[in-house]
Amino acid sequence: MHSIKYYRDSVCAGDDYVNCGQLIKMADDATLEDLVQFIMHTHYGHYSFIPYTGGRAFWALESDAGRLAVVCDDGKQVTYSSYRPTTSLTDIGITNIMGKHL
Repeated sequence: MHSIKYYRDSVCAGDDYVNCGQLIKMADDATLEDLVQFIMHTHYGHYSFIPYTGGRAFWALESDAGRLAVVCDDGKQVTYSSYRPTTSLTDIGITNIMGKHL
């Protein structure tokens, strides 16, 4: 089981007042694509890993292993950066990710 701490930029005042970060748990055989899809499409109550702000807003997923991808908040566009989508999370060794609004 991979445990990864995720933080993101605030979109507007107070949108992250409850959670400054979330712990993501992924299966041992998870790939980078699995992780990015989880981040793009998972919500915990009012917390969104990639909040929808009207479409066409882009977010960089930066990690302690380098930039992983740039994603669009509409969930339809992903550009992988340092690693191929099929790369195992075990091979990357990520422990922290920061979602940065571009």
